[in-house]
This record gives sequence, C-alpha cells and structure tokens, in this order.
Amino acid sequence: MQKIWEHNIDWDHEIPEELAQEFKIWLSKAHFINQCLFPRHISIAPLEKCQTSLHIFCDASLTSFAACLFLRTKLNEQVKVQLVLAKNRVTPAKRKMSLPRLELMGALIATRLYKEVLESRLLTKCKEYKVYFWTDTAVVLSWLKRQAHWKPFVSNRVKEICSTTNRDDWYHLPGEYNPSDLPSRGCDAKKLMESRWWEGPAWLKLNEKDWPKSNIINVNEEIVEAEVTKNAKINTNVTIEPFSQKLTYFSKYNRIVRLVAWILRMNCKIKIKFDIKESDITNDEYINAEKTLIKLLQKENFTEGFSLHNINTEIDADGVIRVKTRLDLSKEDKNFVRPILLPGKNEIVQRLVRQRHEKLNHGGTQLLLSNLRNNLWILNLRRLVKSVVSKCVICKRYKTKHYEVPEAPLPSNRVEANAAFQITGIDLAGPLHLRDQSKCWIVLFTCATYRAVHLELVESLSTNSFLMALRRFIARRGRINIIYTDCGTNFQGSANLLKEVDWAKVEAATSIVPPAIKWRFVPPRAPWWGGWWERLIKVVKEMLRRILGKQSLTLIELSTIICDCEAIINSRPLTYVATADDSLKPLTPMMFLHPLDNSEMPDLDLIDAKNINIRLQYLNKLRADFRQRFRNEYIALICSKDRCKQNLPKLTLLFLLKLTLVGYIGH
Repeated sequence: MQKIWEHNIDWDHEIPEELAQEFKIWLSKAHFINQCLFPRHISIAPLEKCQTSLHIFCDASLTSFAACLFLRTKLNEQVKVQLVLAKNRVTPAKRKMSLPRLELMGALIATRLYKEVLESRLLTKCKEYKVYFWTDTAVVLSWLKRQAHWKPFVSNRVKEICSTTNRDDWYHLPGEYNPSDLPSRGCDAKKLMESRWWEGPAWLKLNEKDWPKSNIINVNEEIVEAEVTKNAKINTNVTIEPFSQKLTYFSKYNRIVRLVAWILRMNCKIKIKFDIKESDITNDEYINAEKTLIKLLQKENFTEGFSLHNINTEIDADGVIRVKTRLDLSKEDKNFVRPILLPGKNEIVQRLVRQRHEKLNHGGTQLLLSNLRNNLWILNLRRLVKSVVSKCVICKRYKTKHYEVPEAPLPSNRVEANAAFQITGIDLAGPLHLRDQSKCWIVLFTCATYRAVHLELVESLSTNSFLMALRRFIARRGRINIIYTDCGTNFQGSANLLKEVDWAKVEAATSIVPPAIKWRFVPPRAPWWGGWWERLIKVVKEMLRRILGKQSLTLIELSTIICDCEAIINSRPLTYVATADDSLKPLTPMMFLHPLDNSEMPDLDLIDAKNINIRLQYLNKLRADFRQRFRNEYIALICSKDRCKQNLPKLTLLFLLKLTLVGYIGH
C-alpha cells in the first residue's frame, strides 16, 4: 500500500504490473495464515510458582521497525518461552529517517509494549520477575545510557523510554539472535508458519550464562555525537529587579498599599501561626503597610553613599527617614514639622502623587504642591507634579486647547468706507426689570464699519415694538442699506413685512425712490456668526451691571442711562492710545457720527457768521481726515493682527458626522 501511495496512483487507476505481481505472490500464500495456531496458554505452570522474566526485543529496517515481547517461565528444569505481544510500524514515507533513528523508534515501541503488559496486570501474581530489553544497535544503547543533551527527536524519545524502563535493563545482542528481525523485515504467511517464531528464540531456553550477551566494543561515535546539541557559552549580565518594581504592576497607589498589607498579613500567619480572620484590610494594617512601603522605597533609593545636598535628615523610631526643618518649636503636626523623605524619580511615588491629584478633584499644580508638602518631602517635587498633571487624561480633556480655525477674511461691506450705520447689526438684550414690575428690552444697533452703537428700549419682543424702534433709529441715524440679525421671530416678522411693502405706491406718494433694505440672517444655532454685535452686547450688560447694581428704575430714567451708555461706548478708542501729549487723538466711533470731536454742546454764539463757510470747509476736511485715518490706522490694525497660529495641525482626513439635534419647542 505504501508503494502504491509513493507512485501517486489514484483509486480508479490500474497499478503498475510489478506491483500487481508482487501483490499476487503475497495473496497466493495468504491461505497459510489459517494453519498458524497460537497457543493461549503462555506459561508452563501458574506464574506464582515459576521463575518469570520478560524479554522485549526491538529491531528496525529501512521499510519498518518492530518490537516483540516474550514471557519466559521456568519450573524446575523445564523452560517455556511464549510470545505475548508484537507490534510493527511502517517507516514514514514523507519524512526519510536514518537507520539509527528507526532503531530508536523500535526501542520506543518495545517500551510501550512493556507498559501495556504492566497495565494489563498479567504479572500481578508473580512474586518477582526480571525484565530484559534487547537490541542489536550499539548507537541506541549509547543514547539511552549516556547523560547528554540530545537533539529534540532523540531527546524526546529517550526521555519517554527512560521514564518507563531502567537503563540497566537494556542489553545488546548480535543481530542473528534477534527474533524481532522477522517482523521488522517482513515475511509471508508460509515462512511465518515454518519459522515457529512465536515460540521464541531457542537460546532463551538455555541458562542465563549461555545467553548471547555481547559487550559493545565498536560504537560509531560520529552517529552518536551527531545527535548532541551544540552548546554556546553566552556571557549575560543579569540585573536583579528591585521588589518595588514588581509592585508597579498596579496602576493605583491604593492597590499597591493594599497588596503590601496582604503580604504582611500572610507573613504574620506563617511566622507566628496566628489565626487571622479572612476579612478586609483594617485601617491599622493599611497604615502599617504604607509605612513599610515607604521604608522599602527609601532603602532602595537612598543607599549608602547617597548624598542629599542641603538637606538635613534623621531616622525616626520606626526607621523612616525624615527631613529636619526649622519648625521644631512650632506646635504643628509631626508630619508637617518633619516630613517623610521620598525619591522623585520613582513610579510608585508617581502613583502616590496621582492619587493625591485625583483626591483634590484634579486641582492645579499649586494646590497639589501645598497638599503634598503637608507630610512629604519629595525630591524634585515641582517637576514631578507638573509631569503628573500634564499626563492626567481628565485634565487634558478639559484644559487642552481645541483646534482653532483660521479666521476668514472680513466681508467687503465691513472694510469699505461707507456712511455710519449703512451696514448694521441688530440684536436684543434683556429683559430689564423696571420699578413698576414691568419689563423692557434693549435693542442694540451697531455699525459694521465704524463699530458705533445705538441703543433703543422696547417694552416687548413683538414685531411691532421692534419696528417702532427701527423707525426711531432710522429717523435719527439715517436709512440702513443692509441689516444683519439672528433668526429671532421678531426679526423674521419685520423682514417679511418689509418684503410686502408696495414701493411703487411709496414712490407715487412721495416722489422719492428709497432703496430697499436688505435683510440677512446668520445661520440658525450659530451665534458666533454674529460675534461683532454679541461682543458689544456684553459691553452694554457689564456697564449696566456696574452702574445699576440691584437698583430698579423707571422707563424714563432707564432711557437716560441707556443714552449715557451709548455715548460712553461710542467714545471708546478704536486705535492705539499714545502717551505723548503732542500725538493725535485716537479714533473713536463718535468722530464718525458727529462733525465735532465730542458729544458736548458747543457755544454757537462764538461762531462768527462771516467765517461760517470757512468753518464748514474745515468740518468737511476734518471728516475726510477722520476717514483717511480710519483707513490707515484701524483697518491696517485689523490686518496686522496675527490671529492665525503658525503651528496649526494639518487636516488630512475629514469625517462627516450626522448629528440629530433635539431641541425644545420654541427654540
């Protein structure tokens, strides 16, 4: 069958003629198997009355390896030898093995046959018996009897053989006296019947002194040494890991202390055999474990010869190193007066600092420093604290700066020289509570170009109230070209009303063609789009909070305060304020709202009627100078602000997330 497999013949193909002829010859002699009779009685008498011995033979050839086990019984001068077990195996076809290795495989089968007999309890009635293992290969005996480091194949099989058998029970005999030669080389049924092989070799019926035991004289040392592993000497430096390093397996300082407490409890059980109930760690055990851990850290880090510059130390009654301070005469706590000395470059100390940081609810560096200095003196403490805080994941989550989007260029209508309030942003602030328990709101109008503000009061958030405030504003400041607002309902209602105006009727009634007001809304839920008016809302609120406090005013009083706030905000400088007396005055929004330099009322009687034209020319020139200065100073100042960071991370991947925003009704 193995030859057929080696020829790679499929099951539905005819085999070659030489293999077919070989099979026919074997088949022609197969009927002799019926004539082979094996006696079931294997001993000459009951085993407890006989001298019993087991003889296991093994052999191998290039085609197969085998082993056979014979039982030899002797009573008086009568000797009987009978086959008990036999087994053979075909050599592997895929992996070609050397003949010595095949002989070793035969020895392994012999060992397993012996083990099978022991498990069958065949020899339980024997008072004593001897065991003999026979092989005709000196190489196998050398492998079994020598103490050496063999290669894995030989080592694994020698290990199994020696675990079951005794090395002294293995003997060598010449090959012609080995009965296992027949199953290892194979034979037909006729030859097996004629050989009477199961009756054992004839020399086994002789006395032991006449057995063909041979002394091993010539052993092929090359074959034996070929299976020895080559040992290479390597010099290595082994660093003994300190015990505290093993404790860093735990990431929490509290768990490290509890582990030390459990170790101390177990040590107490072993030494004094004291019965300690298996309960949780007590407070006293925890304190004792922490003290033991501190002494261990000090012993490993502050060895002999370690110098502490400018630090005066002492060892207390518990063996803990403490630092002497200048507070010995104070009545403070002992741990504060003489703190415990700890190394700064230690992982367990880092875990201690991290635990304190978490107990302080992730407080800042200064808070953690003051807390640690109450009872500890850690070397390089500030550096250690900064390192722990910087690596804290929770602190990073809330303190790390987000990605700053580069600022987009300003819209053209915010940098062009328009009249004041031509481009206006509108928003509402409030409510403000009046003395009569009513409410009012502030409508803020801000110029997109000159950053001027105009404030109006309304008594409700309705569209009509806002439209009246808008009419008052237009009557005082002039008509608006473009309005920017958020998506408030009152703003949307006003925009819709302006769309419904019949401008043809207005032109027919007044003979004036007013330009339509453009109304632009910022995106919903994006208040940062209106940041240029939200910033001024904040300024107005802060000013009113400082002026009014908790006072309640009437509507007239509040209107007066609002006008004062408007004048103050419009008088704020837009450009750099110089300290020199001869420098130009800083630009303010008020300069672009009035022809004079402030909102105070000048004495008109001082203006000569004769020079009024010169005065008007001067005011026009002054207005033109203001606009030129506005361009050269304010617009240039905006352009020069370096708000775009240079080291911004590059965005290489863009992830689009679909978010469902759930809001309340009316929002």
